Amino acid sequence: MTRRTSLATLCLGVLTAIATATGATPPAKPTALSIVDDTGARLVLKRPAQRIVSLTPGGTEMLFAAGAGSRIVATVRGSDAPAAAKAIPTIGDANALDYERLVALKPDVVVVWEDLTNRLVVESLRTVK
Repeated sequence: MTRRTSLATLCLGVLTAIATATGATPPAKPTALSIVDDTGARLVLKRPAQRIVSLTPGGTEMLFAAGAGSRIVATVRGSDAPAAAKAIPTIGDANALDYERLVALKPDVVVVWEDLTNRLVVESLRTVK
């Protein structure tokens, strides 16, 4: 699996977890969703993600396409598609990310493209509770 494909796979898994954003009726008792990304890290969501940070313009666009745009609380410069993405606060770009602001947003999910996001940022996000 290529990294480009794995980003799409990760986003699709996250999008499954936030399916209620598309207007679907949530189940009476939400079930946990477990996703393994291309690094082998496991993400378990006990309920649909309510707060998403997208650190990749492509991820932002995919989240909007799945109807989850209203749940994105921050993204990065260059996330300008669709037009509604331009209204979302930015927290930097691939070269200069405001990490403290990212953590302060208390996201349920952070969508990254591993090749474009500083490895230290990705590793440190895994330890944030």
